[in-house]
Amino acid sequence: GNMQAMNEAIRLLQFSDPHLVARADGALRGVITRDSLQHVLRHAKAHHWNADALLLTGDLVNDDPGGYAVVRELFGALGKPVWCLPGNHDDPELMRRELAESPFQVGGVRDLGAWRIVMLDSCVPGRAHGRLSAAELARLEAGLADAGERHVLIGLHHHPVRMASRWIDSVSLQNADEFFDLTD
Repeated sequence: GNMQAMNEAIRLLQFSDPHLVARADGALRGVITRDSLQHVLRHAKAHHWNADALLLTGDLVNDDPGGYAVVRELFGALGKPVWCLPGNHDDPELMRRELAESPFQVGGVRDLGAWRIVMLDSCVPGRAHGRLSAAELARLEAGLADAGERHVLIGLHHHPVRMASRWIDSVSLQNADEFFDLTD
């Protein structure tokens, strides 16, 4: 639970970019995304199921609002907290509404043991690249300011560090300098 000893390890299991759609046979680049995620979940249950919480870091759906029902179906009954943040193929407002019930939390801050997890929304409507709005930067600043002695894990979908890839860097976090000004 949340009152874990401050020196005890916590374990998060991260899932990113499942790109789910409503249709069971919906495919992306030749991969049936629901089958792929179910395979990953079976592996996780067999080998890594001592996690305290699951962290879903964006592109939960592939531009299909019906995919959130699949997220609820596949992650909702696992008996673990499911902390989510949006990616560029998600609809952040819809995601917050569709995943409003326990065990889900979209965005915000969670404290677990010696750790604080800050989940940010780096989405820019209609664009593939990311940017942290003034409100999200303020949320990050506040989350860092009162973290006390806790370590802080910051989750966001868009990478703030250049990857030396023309394609992947074109969809990076556009205001990484502002992000690093706060985290430094």
